[in-house]
Amino acid sequence: MATLASPPTPSILVNRVRVTANIQSMQAHGDRCGVELRPHIKTHKMVAVARQQLAAGARGLTCAKLGEAEAMLPSGVRSLFVAHSLVHPGQAPRSAALAERLDDFRVAVTSELHLDALARVAAAVGRKLTIMMGVDTGLNRISERSFLCHFILQNSK
Repeated sequence: MATLASPPTPSILVNRVRVTANIQSMQAHGDRCGVELRPHIKTHKMVAVARQQLAAGARGLTCAKLGEAEAMLPSGVRSLFVAHSLVHPGQAPRSAALAERLDDFRVAVTSELHLDALARVAAAVGRKLTIMMGVDTGLNRISERSFLCHFILQNSK
């Protein structure tokens, strides 16, 4: 029989007291700074933890992919942000079905080409998408800085 001293592998051990304290601390910091938190579920991928984050005051959740977003629906989340590029028109029906079940569904856009691809995804189901722009903060992981400047200038009128 497995014990705490010798758990079977693979196993996950969660210190619930620490998880709860971390969630509360992060939410309190966001509240003090006037920031609406949308914690990324990649750190836990657990509906129970997502429920705790939402109960603590998180505005919504961030997921990498549609499958993760769909898996978080039982948490009661009403606002989801999918941070990974949704560009294939074949993803449109799933995106639309997910959006129908939420109050707020957002997707990331990181370049002009990406924006064009998202427009095709949205057109495939005849709906608008709420976008959040990915911004490269210097690590060269996402976004085209020139696209960001152009987008802001074109849409600030």
